[in-house]
Amino acid sequence: MKKLLTNCIMGLLIAVLGVFILIKPNAFLKTLVLIFGIYVLLEGLSSIIYSFKLKSLKAVFRISLVKALLNLFIGILVCYFSITSTSAAVTDWVVYLIAIELLVSGILTFIDTIYLKKLEVTGLAYFMGSDVVVSIFFAILLFLFPHFIGTVAITIFGVIILLAGVTMMFFGILVYSKVKKVKKAVEDADKTVEGEFKKID
Repeated sequence: MKKLLTNCIMGLLIAVLGVFILIKPNAFLKTLVLIFGIYVLLEGLSSIIYSFKLKSLKAVFRISLVKALLNLFIGILVCYFSITSTSAAVTDWVVYLIAIELLVSGILTFIDTIYLKKLEVTGLAYFMGSDVVVSIFFAILLFLFPHFIGTVAITIFGVIILLAGVTMMFFGILVYSKVKKVKKAVEDADKTVEGEFKKID
C-alpha cells in the first residue's frame, strides 16, 4: 500500500515538473544546460586522465587528449554561459557549442578509426565508424536547426514528462482502489466465515 502511495506522489511530482517545463521553459533549460556543462567538464577531466593510459599508442593518445581537452573547454564555456547569459542566449550558445564539439569529435574519431584500421583492429574501427556518422549527423542537424531545442524539443519534452506523471498517478490511484476493494472483500469474507462458525457453536 505504501508503494502505491509513493507511486502516486512520484507521479504528482513528475506532472508538476512537466507543467513547470511548459510554463517556464527557459528557466528549466538554463538549469539543464548548467547540469550538462558540469557533466561535460567532469567527462573532460576523466578523459584526460584516461588518455594518459594510452601513451604507448602515440596517435591514439594524441587524438584522445585533444578530444578530452575539447570536452573540458566546451564544459567550461557551457557552465560560464549558463550562469552569465540570459535564457535565450544560453540556448543559442550551447546549441552551437555542442554542434562544434560533435563535429570536431567526429572528425578526430574518424582519424582514430583510420589509424586503428592500419593496426588491423577492425572490430573497434567499425564501431567507432558508426560513432563518427552519428556525431557528424547530429552536428549538421544542430547547425541547420539551432532553435529547435529551445522551442519545439523542450515543449515536446515537457508534454511527455507531464503525460508520464499523470499516467503514473492514474495507474497508482487505479491499483490503490482495486487493492482496497480486494482487501474489503477479504475482510467481509472473513466476517461471514466467523459468523457461520458462531452459528455452528
